[in-house]
Order: sequence, then structure tokens, then C-alpha cells
Amino acid sequence: MSFLPQVSRSEVVIWAVFSFLAAYGAPFGTHGFSFNRRLFYWSLVVVISSLMASCCARVGQRLSQRFWVVDGTVVVLMSLFFTPVLMGLNLWLLPKGAPSVAVFLHLLQFVALISLGVVVTRRVLPPLVLGSDRRVSFGLAPLSLPAQLELPEPDPVEECLPVTREEGLSAPVPEPARLLRRLPEDFPGPILRLSAEDHFVEVASASGCERLRMRLADAIDEMDTVEGQSVHRSHWVARDAIDGVEREGARIFLRLSNGDRVPVSRTYKPKLEEAGIL
Repeated sequence: MSFLPQVSRSEVVIWAVFSFLAAYGAPFGTHGFSFNRRLFYWSLVVVISSLMASCCARVGQRLSQRFWVVDGTVVVLMSLFFTPVLMGLNLWLLPKGAPSVAVFLHLLQFVALISLGVVVTRRVLPPLVLGSDRRVSFGLAPLSLPAQLELPEPDPVEECLPVTREEGLSAPVPEPARLLRRLPEDFPGPILRLSAEDHFVEVASASGCERLRMRLADAIDEMDTVEGQSVHRSHWVARDAIDGVEREGARIFLRLSNGDRVPVSRTYKPKLEEAGIL
């Protein structure tokens, strides 16, 4: 799991819109400065805070698969590390006096409250608006349409495949996993891992994660075109994503190509041994 967030075109557009609206509205006492200075200031605040929130979310995902641990980590780390950044930007672009502990604590409470509001909105708003199992990532990936509004997939057209000397007709190219239809178009596939987290499933690729509101069993069923293994009641991994096996005493972990370590439970260990993975 990389700590460097992926930046999509939709994120850039969202950053630009929020920066303009903040500069135009001039909140938090910034109305006394020119529009150009406000635009530059709020652009830095929006971009830096978004990137830092993505990194904080990845730290939380390293600590636990539970959503409240991830969100709590984001709020705490943003409060501790973004507040000094914000204070520095204020001193540089919006000077209003000497820095002090009181000013720092004042900014800290605003950063904590806004971070809490953002993570709560991420959890509550998408299901209410979309009426589906789609979620919004910290990277602000584009929202997908509800399943009932999606256009039906056209029937695949069979193509003529070249003939090889050794095998006659070459093997058909496997269809992409049906689970990909639930993910944003710019999802950096292929899918390496599925992990259950309460009522959600985390879908991990080589450079990012998305969360879907669905059961793990249903997500695995939609990966039927990809060879993979259930290694734990909460984890499924693609066979091609396995880089190695790590042991810590009696505990066994699979190391994936993106650096993730997935635990192997005793229940699934015999099947993995039979498949030649362990």
C-alpha cells in the first residue's frame, strides 16, 4: 500500500472549485486581503490538506481495517500535523500578529472539527445521495452512478484469434472482473486484495484503495474471472499478487506485490498448502 496518493483529473477540478469558492467567500477573517492573495492561500490549504488526509488515511489502514480506527487516525494526525502547516501559511500569507500557543490551539480545534466533519460526511452522505453501495475515497475519486441507473453492458463480441503452431487456437482473453464495474473509471487496477471491514469491502490495487458497501462473499463472487484465494474470513487475495510468505512465530502472512501483509488463518491454511502457496 503506497503512502503517496494518486491524483486524478476529478480531484484537480474539485480542488480548483473549492479554492475559488473559499477565495470568493473569504471565510475565517480572510476578507481583509485581496482576492488574488486569498485564492493563492486557499489553493494551498485545499491541496495540502487533501494530500495530507490521503496519507493519514493510508496510515490508518495500516493500523486497522476498522473504519472508526482509520477515521480517528485521520482526525488525530491532521490535527497534529496540518495545524502547524496552516499556522505557517497564515504567518506567510495572512499576517495578523505574532504566533502564540493560544493561536495554535485555536487553529487546532478548527482543524480537528473540520477533519471530523469531513470523515463523517464521507461515511454518511454517499449512501443517502446515491442510494447504492458506492463510497467516496479520501482521494475524492469520482462518484459512480447507482447500479439501477447504469447502462447495461453490451454483449461481448467474439474476435478472431491468431493460430499458434504449438496450440492451435490461442486461449481467449479472460473477461475483466465484474467487481470493476462498481469502481470509478480511474481506479488503478488490477485488483490485488479484498478485505472486509464491518459492512464494507476494501478493494486494493497496486497504488490505491476504494471502499464498497457490500458483503465480502458477494465481492469475491464478482471476482470469478480472476484466480484467487480466501486466506482469512476477512481477506481474499489474487494469486498473481502474492510475492511471498512471512512467518512470525505461529502467525503466517502473505506479502503482496503492493507491500500489503495479509494474515492467513488456520481455517484456510490447508487449502493454501494444497494450492502450493504455503
